[in-house]
Amino acid sequence: MALSFDQLFGGRLRFNGSTKSLQEYGLHVEHDERYALSAEYWSIVKRLTAGEVFDHKGRF
Repeated sequence: MALSFDQLFGGRLRFNGSTKSLQEYGLHVEHDERYALSAEYWSIVKRLTAGEVFDHKGRF
């Protein structure tokens, strides 16, 4: 469902919430870093769901 939402709305699905609330769930990145993290995450998800086999070495 998340991948469908991301495609329907042009890549606008992001990790949202205050830095403090997200830290309670184990996500310890600041506001701007969350956008970079989500972009990296969704690029991996899209490649995996397309059936691509690959190695990934990213920032996160």
